[in-house]
Amino acid sequence: MARSKQKISGVLFFFFLALIFARTLPAETLIPKLSTWKYFADAAYPSGTWNQTGYDDSGWPSGAGILGYGEAYIATAVPYGPDANNKYITTLFRHSFQLNSDPAQITQLTLSVNYDDGFVVYLNGTEIARRAMPGGAIAHSTLASSHEAGAYEAIDVSGFIGNLIQGTNVLAVEVHQTTANSTDLVWDGELVSSSSQVEFVWSGAVTPASAVVKAKLISDSGIARLAVSAAPDFSSAIYSNWDTAVTSENNRVVRLEATGLAPRQRYYYAVEVNGTLNTETVGRFETFPTDTGTFTIAMGSCAQTGSNSQSFATIHSQNPLFFFHLGDMHYQNIAVNDPNLFRQAYETVLSSPNQSQLYRDFSLAYIWDDHDFGPNNSDSTSPSRQASRATYREYVPHYPLAAGMGNAPIYYTFDIGRVHFIVCDSRSARSPEFAIDNASKTMLGTTQKAWFKQELLNSKSNYPLLVWVNTLPWIGSPGGGDAWYEYTNERQELADFLKANGIKNICMLSGDAHMLAIDDGTNSDYATGGGAPFPVMHSASLDQTPSLKGGPYSHGAFPGRGQFGVMTVADWQDSLRVRWSARDSANTEKTAYSFVVCENGVKGDLNLDGSFSPSDVVAHLICVFDDNTGSCNPCLSDLNCSGDLTPADIVLELLRVFSNQRAFSWCGL
Repeated sequence: MARSKQKISGVLFFFFLALIFARTLPAETLIPKLSTWKYFADAAYPSGTWNQTGYDDSGWPSGAGILGYGEAYIATAVPYGPDANNKYITTLFRHSFQLNSDPAQITQLTLSVNYDDGFVVYLNGTEIARRAMPGGAIAHSTLASSHEAGAYEAIDVSGFIGNLIQGTNVLAVEVHQTTANSTDLVWDGELVSSSSQVEFVWSGAVTPASAVVKAKLISDSGIARLAVSAAPDFSSAIYSNWDTAVTSENNRVVRLEATGLAPRQRYYYAVEVNGTLNTETVGRFETFPTDTGTFTIAMGSCAQTGSNSQSFATIHSQNPLFFFHLGDMHYQNIAVNDPNLFRQAYETVLSSPNQSQLYRDFSLAYIWDDHDFGPNNSDSTSPSRQASRATYREYVPHYPLAAGMGNAPIYYTFDIGRVHFIVCDSRSARSPEFAIDNASKTMLGTTQKAWFKQELLNSKSNYPLLVWVNTLPWIGSPGGGDAWYEYTNERQELADFLKANGIKNICMLSGDAHMLAIDDGTNSDYATGGGAPFPVMHSASLDQTPSLKGGPYSHGAFPGRGQFGVMTVADWQDSLRVRWSARDSANTEKTAYSFVVCENGVKGDLNLDGSFSPSDVVAHLICVFDDNTGSCNPCLSDLNCSGDLTPADIVLELLRVFSNQRAFSWCGL
């Protein structure tokens, strides 16, 4: 009997060991991109149920994707009729594929589409998705709204897994034009299934010793924890808290926090669900440095909902410490107080291959702007404000929010070494844009503004550099639209506060406008009588129509699509050396700017007035040739970082002040 008990115990031991180290099966591509599709182009639908599995499409021609006309990248040209000014409104496509496994094992189904202009997709005769098309019944003559192809949009169609059958399946598509004289038509699609128990993961709220992961589980009542390891095989893993996915409480989105981590360490993470480690979806993050060192972050804003733009892949290739999303993560413009609409928007974003890969492999910090908070140009009166605030807290792996976890704005702070980030919510507490611009009109709201001022006072002497993350354009004149220049009283109030309290070690990161732009402080000073300039950088658009807002900007403004910014900070103990680089999806640098922040000022600004002027040249002459008191600050004065004060530093100061060489930088940055 004893031997039998030992045998049973051993079996149980190995059973649970296998359970703990169980691995999930990989995803399966049912229809690859650039596959061969059957197509039908005519002035009317063909006879019969063309979108059903049993339809005979043997008479249809076929060709490899991408299919259509009017674009240079088209692989297969489809006909549009005898009259180029009266083209067929609708073109049909069909693709048969085999599913060899049991559909009941599939937990996720994702359709990625590249299209122009609108479409409706059917799986085995059932509609599963439509884009840029009106609601209701669709006719051959139904016109689409405009949509330009180029990037693949990912759509979660997991709700239609039940329409799959083991054996032969058919995906059928009708692509519609906006007008009969449209110049182009585009179609290509990809269908991917997965048996993962985790729908998505992304990480954030990183510190030198911890990180937060939000993950959505497929099954209700699933019990999950996070496994974190410096090794990709998850050896010597650190485990997080347990959390339970409950649809009625958290929509199956669990919050998992790993603590006790080492600083400046790359970690791998995976979610363990009901004892099975889900290695199909493995993420990575890097903990932050504690003090000195060099780090690089990437930032950007404004992308179509579910965009799969190359810009996200290019950002990934920069290997940033983390990615800062500066707003408009999606463009759903939700005006209904329904959390499910915001949940679906986040899930569409996270089903995009390039975006989900970026957010899995690098941690995220995120602040919303108008289109992902509510309707266009939204403010505190948005009808969807409560749902937006609640869903941000539910879905996003965010830092602790200063206003707490209730129906409140989402402002917060965090540190990377000796850099302090102050992140403001410029939407959910602000006055409407067209309110009278007086002392009561506010961008931040009374409570957030008081917090912001106190945060500046608390941190100005404790950190060499303060980074104010503010999504909206700061620079510009009234009448330019949705920006700080429609809130001139509050803008001046904050600038006067910076001036009165000697806060000079500050810069600003912004998004919103669909452009790259940098100002070195020449145009950002709105204090009474001047005295509060600071550098400003805009990083957009990731994937939206180019636009220009505000200005002027000393280093230029570059409207464009597929753009982002990079910020590199090198901590030299006596100073922080900062470089901003504005880039496009081909990784071409559009403009750049560098500055050095000393313990008590900006390098080159010897008189500490917040600008570069002839008086700084005079001060430099005294420092180099007649500093009998030894009072010159070597960090402020040693412009070439040679370790000595020499005439070469005076030459650099002269160039900076008189030659208008705004791209010129200190210390070879």
